[in-house]
Amino acid sequence: MADSAIIEFIATGGNTPQLQRRKFKLNKTYDFSRVITFLRKQLLKSDQFDKSSAVYLFVNSTFQPHPEEKVGDLFDCFSSGDALIVNYSTAPVFG
Repeated sequence: MADSAIIEFIATGGNTPQLQRRKFKLNKTYDFSRVITFLRKQLLKSDQFDKSSAVYLFVNSTFQPHPEEKVGDLFDCFSSGDALIVNYSTAPVFG
């Protein structure tokens, strides 16, 4: 689908909960803030994640996108193969 981007979430850090499914299709018109919200909802399905916990997201283990950045722009500039790699952690491990 041309208006969708594949986002692959990779947990980073020892205590960070893993997702059962790592790849998801999200609309390219979404702001990155929707990616953050989406990931939090997925993590809440785990018994290891508390809704008051912080979660840090980095594209390609390198930078934190601004919440208003478009998923499509990030995908077009920084995708690896067919997916945009988003590393996440419950502790600030990059930067």
